[in-house]
Amino acid sequence: MRLYFRGKPQLDGVEYRYVADVSSRELGLRSGQLDVIFKLQDGKWVDRLSRTPDVKVDVFGVGEVSTVYFNVTKPPFDDPRVRKAVANALNRDEFLALYGTSVAQKVFSPVPEAFMAGGLTEQELTNRNLDYQFDPTKAKQLLAEAGLGNGFAFSVVTSQLEQYRLVYESMQAQLAKVGINMEVKVVDHATMHDQIRKDVNPVVVYVAFRPTADAYLTQFLHSDAIVVTGKNPNTNFAHYDQIDAQIDAARNEADSTKQLVLWKAAQAKALQDMVAYPIQYANQVYARGSNVEYGHELKSVIQTYPGIDETTRLLLK
Repeated sequence: MRLYFRGKPQLDGVEYRYVADVSSRELGLRSGQLDVIFKLQDGKWVDRLSRTPDVKVDVFGVGEVSTVYFNVTKPPFDDPRVRKAVANALNRDEFLALYGTSVAQKVFSPVPEAFMAGGLTEQELTNRNLDYQFDPTKAKQLLAEAGLGNGFAFSVVTSQLEQYRLVYESMQAQLAKVGINMEVKVVDHATMHDQIRKDVNPVVVYVAFRPTADAYLTQFLHSDAIVVTGKNPNTNFAHYDQIDAQIDAARNEADSTKQLVLWKAAQAKALQDMVAYPIQYANQVYARGSNVEYGHELKSVIQTYPGIDETTRLLLK
């Protein structure tokens, strides 16, 4: 006899089905063949399905942050004027429109200020003159100063998953307006991860949540984490090595106030050098039949999907 320390679960079991097509998932939910479905972050879909009888839509954290990283070792991105030109050519409002404000919100520093200590607010960046407002004219001026007045071209690979592909496609359209031609090759998700860790892309869009400021900075901006060549290769696609001292000092700082100062100083330096352009975070989106009760509030779910526990139940329709 098996006993569960928090009591007998109300479900006999859970069956997971892989359904690649979103429309098929939705049809399965509407017909009652599926009880819970996952949907990529889409505010319009949330609004539409929320009006469907016998369906509940859950939008919850933790939100995953989309950030653009520039490889500072690959021309022309080895020139900070080019990186800053790209930042001025990009418009966070256009990215946000892909998801909608019911699902996503803007992020202005590598550590998302909305989630955890150590991030920088938009006002703090404005005060430091590091907010990189959308300004195509300034972008073109910076390109001209870098000897690229006629623009330039480069290519990237991206995942077929919407949360990556849509961001790259929006970037492609925005950059074209200032003379930058970004060719986008769509591959399967596993291939994209393999390729970007082999340093194929001079510009990488990465979507991720990390639980602390230290984790964000250590994995994405510490030199030990540089892809391919780092001591412990991880996700430093920028090949950046200028804020190791602040990251290390913050990790070993017992005073939380001093730790915050170090984290913010590290990010200010990275943004001054424009090695990372944070775009936005997007929350998780799941829909369920109205008879599904998780038994707990979906608020900050670190595994990014609704947890099933001993209180989860299916009510009779």
